[in-house]
Formats: sequence, C-alpha cells, structure tokens
Amino acid sequence: MSSRDNGIILAASTIAFLAALVLAVGRGSLPTASGADGRPPGAPPAGGTNLRIAVVDVARVFEGYGKKKEIEDRLVAEVAEAEKKYKSREEAKEFTDALKEKQRAALAELREDILKEIRTYAEVKKIDLVIEKNVTADEVHWPIVHHARAGLDITAEIIRRLNAS
Repeated sequence: MSSRDNGIILAASTIAFLAALVLAVGRGSLPTASGADGRPPGAPPAGGTNLRIAVVDVARVFEGYGKKKEIEDRLVAEVAEAEKKYKSREEAKEFTDALKEKQRAALAELREDILKEIRTYAEVKKIDLVIEKNVTADEVHWPIVHHARAGLDITAEIIRRLNAS
C-alpha cells in the first residue's frame, strides 16, 4: 500500500470519526466529564439541546495570520544574509540546522496563538464544538465538513481577531 493510499485511508477514518463524534454530541450520548458549568456527563448543552457548532479552516487562518508573514520575512532575510556570509557547506549546514529550529519554534508559537484564539472565540460565543474544516493527507486537502451553513464558519473572524491583537 502506498503512502498516498495510507493518507486517503487516514483522511477517510478521520472524517468517519468526526461524523460519529458530532452525532454522539448532538444526541447528548457522548460521555463527558462534568464541566465547569456543573453539567453531568452526557448531559445536553446548558440551555437545552441546541448544540452550537462552528467550523474553522486552520490552514486558511494560518495563511491569513499577519504574524506568520512577519516571521517568514524575518527568516527570508536571515537566509539572504547567510547566503552572502557562508561559503562552505559545513558553515551553511550549521546555519541550516539553526534555521530549522527557528522555523519549528515559530510554527509552535503560531499554532498556539491560533488555537488559543479559537478557544477564546468559542468560549465568548458559547460555541460547544469547533470542528476543523479540512485535513491534509499526502498534500491533498480533504474536507472533514462536507456542508456547513455559512454562519457556522468562523475562519474569517479568527483571522480578523488574530491580526487585531
């Protein structure tokens, strides 16, 4: 089985899992720990059975986040400076290793910013469940949510809030 086939199976499995999760939560049959609001495990959301669900395209949020562009610009400038400075492969390798670590740290910082904003937005808007809109497997974007009423997509609002801070 190729890695592409494995990616397709992973995407399909993820979609099936999320569909089952949404159905279970919607029926109030998903066992959950008692939350800060004191609801017992498996109880419907506070205020009745109206489950509030939103979707977000984290890849689009990531691309629209101004801080990502700032970090990219800074790293590109460092690479341009290094190209002038380093003449040997050994010197360049040390720089490349350091650059990879900076990229990993920057990605972790951006990811945390985005997840924190999604959580904050969901709490403020009293959204019970936020679902990722897409998943990537083998460079192919697979929708997790095949249909969502336009008002459920909070992607643009998350981008706006991140860039406002």
